[in-house]
Amino acid sequence: MGKITWNSEFKDVQELLVNEDETFIEQIKYLNSDRFKNQETDKGYLRRNFHFFMALVLQGVQSPTGRKHIENFLYILYPNPTSIGTKLGTWRQNAGRFVEGSDAKTIDPDLNNQLKEIPANTTLMDVFRNGAWVNFKDSSGKPIFWDANNNSVFINGKADAIQKMQQIADFLINGTQITSDGGFSLMVDTYSLLKANKQLILNGAPGTGKTFSARNEIADKLLGGNADKNIQMEMVQFHPSYDYTDFIEGIRPNLASESIGYTFKNGSFKSFCRRAGVIERIKASGQKVTEGTIKDFLKGEDESIIDFWINKINEEGLNAEDIKPADLPPFLFIIDEINRAEISKVLGETMFCLDADYRGANGRIATQYSALATDETFYINKANDKFFIPSNVYIIGTMNDIDRSVEVFDFALRRRFAWHEVTAEAVMDKVLKEMGVDNALGNDYSDYVSKITALNKSIDNTLKLNRHYHLGPSYFAKILLYLDGNNYQEARKEVWDNHLSQILYEYVKGKRTESEVEKIGEVFKA
Repeated sequence: MGKITWNSEFKDVQELLVNEDETFIEQIKYLNSDRFKNQETDKGYLRRNFHFFMALVLQGVQSPTGRKHIENFLYILYPNPTSIGTKLGTWRQNAGRFVEGSDAKTIDPDLNNQLKEIPANTTLMDVFRNGAWVNFKDSSGKPIFWDANNNSVFINGKADAIQKMQQIADFLINGTQITSDGGFSLMVDTYSLLKANKQLILNGAPGTGKTFSARNEIADKLLGGNADKNIQMEMVQFHPSYDYTDFIEGIRPNLASESIGYTFKNGSFKSFCRRAGVIERIKASGQKVTEGTIKDFLKGEDESIIDFWINKINEEGLNAEDIKPADLPPFLFIIDEINRAEISKVLGETMFCLDADYRGANGRIATQYSALATDETFYINKANDKFFIPSNVYIIGTMNDIDRSVEVFDFALRRRFAWHEVTAEAVMDKVLKEMGVDNALGNDYSDYVSKITALNKSIDNTLKLNRHYHLGPSYFAKILLYLDGNNYQEARKEVWDNHLSQILYEYVKGKRTESEVEKIGEVFKA
């Protein structure tokens, strides 16, 4: 990926152009092409969106004289043999049309002069994620994008402009990478999907790092770099015997005393929601949020979660009485192998609460054992207790497409989740490099990637399967286990014998194509 992050400054982007960074150049070409325009997720995208975005980042549509970054940008944008002045004029016109519509001949000169005053040394790319760029001011303190009547200057309004600029920034920072065969691919920003939908399924081929991505990359973006994941994140793994009593609530054996007894206990998800939603729970009960009520509503929980919420109220200035759901700190619940359990049975009536319209106290429902609530299990009150999924709880489920239990997702459940497929091709190079395989193999890395690509293509062409059966980078990173004392070819043979061959044989069991697997192995080991 390119060297841009949300913490990059505008001048860092300009330096990428000066240095003619190959990845960034490919990103520019892609954003300026029909390939990006025709993506289903970007229906309605226009080049002028990107042209205005770059007018912001490059501090206005300025003359390329003495500005190498603008000169290089223009030649990437318009490689045709026209004069530099014509290229500049076309960029100026397209940037203006983003603001004023398709009849604009150029960007407004006054606006363009104000863009030149944007401080490239201190302005972060994060202004596109939070929309703060629309509040830019010039050196006199005058808002750049608001007229004298305090109206947005954008023909389609402020919200539309924010969304379109965020789309470009998301693509540059999160959404693009070079694929293993040298192509260029668009990847959906899974963080944005999760934020918009509250629930997300990461599905795809085995070994593509879905769980790692959920626990680390997505979690870090959602919770923030300084979050305490021990408090704000929890993960469970579903399996065939996992049920409602494990997930929501139920009667469980109690072996604390000499005789066997039975106790009502909350399951993993209800306990997590109880901790994450304490503010909304207290307000739903009609009580005021104080240190005392926080302690009462978290009775039986670890002291760390009690201290977490008290600190939010006392030290971080969270106004609990006037708080909006969007202001609550996010909590993330991850369900690994979500399709290995009978999901409708696990969720029970709480599937209703997953619907975006019924998040928070407005979606409260009675659960199977709500009449048995105790001081340490109640949600809103012990008498006639109710349950809801808090507004600040996000859920990620991971699953392999080829697992035989995929059909457990019925249509009612599917529509409550956003779905993102993680393909082996899209993440292969990125994950292998993150795991250090490129450094370990040195000059042999490109050959290894070529053999990986050939193997996955053989799954399609030779075994007559599809991309869902491709093997992800987690399988091929196993080579790191065998490099000590072995050369590259010997280590590759160990990977095939110990990790790859068995899953491919399992793929074709009973299909009389075992000999084809042997041929694939010979090519991989050669």
